[in-house]
Amino acid sequence: MSKISLAQIAAILSITFLMDGALSLFGVAGNANKAMAAEKSAVQTAADMETIQGTWKFVSAEYDGKPNPRKTGDLVTFSEGQVIFHKSEKDTGQPPDVSYKLDATKNPKQIDIIAKINNREFFWRGIYELDQNTLKYCIATPDQPRAMEYVTRFRDGRTLAVFDRVKP
Repeated sequence: MSKISLAQIAAILSITFLMDGALSLFGVAGNANKAMAAEKSAVQTAADMETIQGTWKFVSAEYDGKPNPRKTGDLVTFSEGQVIFHKSEKDTGQPPDVSYKLDATKNPKQIDIIAKINNREFFWRGIYELDQNTLKYCIATPDQPRAMEYVTRFRDGRTLAVFDRVKP
């Protein structure tokens, strides 16, 4: 096996950058970069869909600019595209006609909670942050524009909630 000199590595990198620049000039690399970005975003959304699975406990909630301590301790369970809100682990919550969608391609990341009531769909649109043990979202009431910041104000119809993962 032969050794590659520093000059050879520099030449290879220069050619790579030149080719990338030439491909960009003709629009070829732009499409490849868009495809790679779309794939990365799809992977991130799939990762978030996996991470959100399970039961979460409300640790704080705010509505219309005021704390909502009634929610503290309530639970929400995300499972395979369905979401169930319940008061305790023994409470099974509402029937599974509430779903959710995540979109990690947006900045900030977006969440939609969709409830089907009397053959009509209602959308709560908002944003979310998620790690292994904490979920935070800010959502607007149906028919309101998507919440785009983690804040609620008097009569804005938004809910800001922070959850901790419930350990199995």
